[in-house]
Amino acid sequence: MKRIFKIILAIIIVFITLLFIRPQKVIYEAKITGKLIDENKKPIFNATVYRIEEEYFIDEKIGSNESTELRTESVKTDKNGNFYFQEKSRIDWFHTPLDLPIAYCYANFEIEKSGYELYKTKFGEFEEYKKENCYACEKVESIFGKNQRAIWEEFSKQQNGILKSESGDLFVEYKYLNFILKVKNYNYNVSGSSISVSYLVGMAEFINPYQLEFQITKENWFTSFIKIFKKKEIKVRNKTFDKRFFITSNKELKTISILKDKSLLEKIITLNPTRIEITDSGESFGEFPSKGKSMLYFAKQERLKNLAQLNEIHSVLVSFIENLKVNCEIQ
Repeated sequence: MKRIFKIILAIIIVFITLLFIRPQKVIYEAKITGKLIDENKKPIFNATVYRIEEEYFIDEKIGSNESTELRTESVKTDKNGNFYFQEKSRIDWFHTPLDLPIAYCYANFEIEKSGYELYKTKFGEFEEYKKENCYACEKVESIFGKNQRAIWEEFSKQQNGILKSESGDLFVEYKYLNFILKVKNYNYNVSGSSISVSYLVGMAEFINPYQLEFQITKENWFTSFIKIFKKKEIKVRNKTFDKRFFITSNKELKTISILKDKSLLEKIITLNPTRIEITDSGESFGEFPSKGKSMLYFAKQERLKNLAQLNEIHSVLVSFIENLKVNCEIQ
């Protein structure tokens, strides 16, 4: 009797062990088969489609688990607008009762083509129940966004400027007083990866008698590291601004004088740019200052969606120019 009991117990243990510990193929990113069309239902050729995956990390600054979206793969649409991503899988050995036989497949991707508005899927926009041995998101049909060129053309018309293209990126060049301003789209691929980053950038070039240079960046772990070696921080005595941004400058008092303008300060806080800089050397966002001149850069990591974004950048550039004229006698 004891022998039978031991055999049954052993069988149960083996069964439970195999239930939770066994090699099994797990599809963790969907197979995506789709077709890209414009608003007139015509296929779009040679658009770039990016697979979007989430990467999880621990933010030591705030002590919590965070996630960020990354472009991990890219493909081009064919002449019929079709695109395809193969599934991504791995072998998992350990399983739990939460590994249910029914699960959703989410197909998250972005579509980009010069002259068109960025298209990004919304959560759950394309989903299917788990199929045998595969999470499949198929027969995806995406209508691409409105042509971005119309937005740039309207902005160019407002500023009496000239619309140009550079490496597929559109920009408008125009005059404000005797200064040449430029607002542009700037895209680049992060070195050693398939990740693409996009900025909207405004810039103005001028003669800088006081040779003022400064850089305003968002507070992060890197700026915190710099503070360890920097005896004095530049503060403008605005709690929101001082908490959110980090300033370095070769002329502290001049920089503070410029940022005393409450209107300018509020614009910066509201728009929350990635970087604002005045420099007379080096390349930034694909541009170099002319010899003997300085360049003001205003850059925000975002994609163009509407005309208001371009007008906001113009407004900040004008505010800076007016303040620099008074405080630094720029020409």
